[in-house]
Amino acid sequence: MEAVKILRTVVPHGEDMAKDLGRLLAAKDESHYGLTLVDRAKARRLLGYARRITERAGQVLAQ
Repeated sequence: MEAVKILRTVVPHGEDMAKDLGRLLAAKDESHYGLTLVDRAKARRLLGYARRITERAGQVLAQ
């Protein structure tokens, strides 16, 4: 969760990237340690969060 705090400080897009990373980390515990599988719809949402983080990080680095 420290990474979420650090991402919040990134300008621009830090708050959005932090939210998406928080969602991914929350799902990691559920899918990794839980007894249920991640359904297709949730997997697509999670992939969307990951893509959005990498796209925004690329924008930040391109500045």
